[in-house]
Amino acid sequence: MSMVNLLFILVVIIALLFLSTRHSLLLSLIILNALVLSALLTSIFLLALVSSNLYLFTMILTLGVCEAGLGLSLLVSVLKVKGTDYMDANKTI
Repeated sequence: MSMVNLLFILVVIIALLFLSTRHSLLLSLIILNALVLSALLTSIFLLALVSSNLYLFTMILTLGVCEAGLGLSLLVSVLKVKGTDYMDANKTI
């Protein structure tokens, strides 16, 4: 298997792990950041194969930073309201 295939499998596994996480908001944010990091690595290897510019890498990096900032602000607001980062399926925020 090539490195690109292994990184793609890693992205799929992390995405499935994110879909199975339903209890802690902090754990979900950590898994999302790992997903963005593996997508960045995959894009670097793909761009190195085709010798293209780094536009895709820059776009994924920008979206990853926005996702991290939005996730942290959501975590802080949930902690202020509820006092914990555990999500309850029966109650809404």
